[in-house]
Amino acid sequence: MQTSDMQEFRAATVHRWSTDDLPATSTTETSAASFATAIALNRAPQIETISHGGFRVATERLDIGPLSIIRQSGSAHREIHPAIGFGGPESVQYSLMVNVQSGWTIGWPEPVFLHAGEGILLDSAADIVMGFPDNHEISIIRFTEAWLRGWLPVPADMVGRPIRADHNWGRSLTSFVGLLRPAMVGRSAVPINALLDQVGSLLALTAFELQQLPMREPMREPIDLTQRILVLIVQRCAETDLCADDIAQALSVSTRTLHRVLAKSDAAFGALLITARARAAQRMLESPLFNKFTTEQIGHRAGFKDQSHFIRTMRDKFGATPTNMRRSSQDHTT
Repeated sequence: MQTSDMQEFRAATVHRWSTDDLPATSTTETSAASFATAIALNRAPQIETISHGGFRVATERLDIGPLSIIRQSGSAHREIHPAIGFGGPESVQYSLMVNVQSGWTIGWPEPVFLHAGEGILLDSAADIVMGFPDNHEISIIRFTEAWLRGWLPVPADMVGRPIRADHNWGRSLTSFVGLLRPAMVGRSAVPINALLDQVGSLLALTAFELQQLPMREPMREPIDLTQRILVLIVQRCAETDLCADDIAQALSVSTRTLHRVLAKSDAAFGALLITARARAAQRMLESPLFNKFTTEQIGHRAGFKDQSHFIRTMRDKFGATPTNMRRSSQDHTT
């Protein structure tokens, strides 16, 4: 670990922005311009509102070296980004977008539907149309062309190709990026180089995996409600106060409907949530990226409020305490 990297990492500032902070008299155009500034776009997108509440978005951005980590959530709307909107006139910039909540469509240049847990790599050389039919949350990593070419010599081979949840390395990439939040990353003890290498390695492996698949695929229909519930539970399990009402609201269904749909599959919300948190904790305990965190901190990051409950759950699910799981993983890697 390099001390200079750690100091630079900890000094990074998280830039927060929300339409709620704008004057009530703000128009969609002025909101779009402010939104573009918040996430460091060179040109404001055209915004088309499709919900009664108008254009409502909140963002966080953390700039670290050649990467920017952005978290965006908001209401239903369409964004039309002109070419170079994600970059500058001298060079192309790239954005890896991962869908965290609810399905949405991106046109590049043909429509692609992204389910929760899926992503796509885009560049700033073409117009981009993003359609969010419902409340949304996306995780974005933007990087320079020079950095990306260090991992992908020919980025065009991956640009515009959907990274599906049933792709092995693709799922690893989108899961990792989906967990990144600017505020969390800014407070963590992970050095910059480790984070950059993790993202770059997963990108390279995903690109290799995509090369083995057909270049084009038919546009898929949205997944059924049961799968959408399961995906959202996995995506949001780290929220310590997450409840069935939250998931139902995100999917625009009643809580009763959510429980009824799960019951048809002999599943219960509480059990699914505990399992998702246990698996999230397992991944962190077995990853060297989280070696600097105590098992108690990992339990909290996975969504467990109580340490004793965390220990009991891990013992029930995996037959070992968090401490023993970490020790076993470290012994295995050495």
